[in-house]
Amino acid sequence: MNSSVFGKTMENIEKRVDIRVVTNKEVALKLATRPNYNSLTIFDENLIAVYMKKTEVCYNNPVYPYVHSGY
Repeated sequence: MNSSVFGKTMENIEKRVDIRVVTNKEVALKLATRPNYNSLTIFDENLIAVYMKKTEVCYNNPVYPYVHSGY
C-alpha cells in the first residue's frame, strides 16, 4: 500500500494523453485539425490511433516537487 500511494502522488498528470482509435480516415483528419492534436500512428489502412493532449488538467492529488538527491 505504501508504494502505491507514493506512486500516485509522484505521477505527473500533465503528461497524460488522450488516445482515440478510429477506423475512418476522414475522422482521423478531423481529429488532426484540432489544436490539442499531438501525433498519430497508422496500424492498418482501417485502424489509426490519434494521440491528443489533454485540454484540461485536474489537480486532484497532492503535488510534491521533485527533489534531486545530490551526490
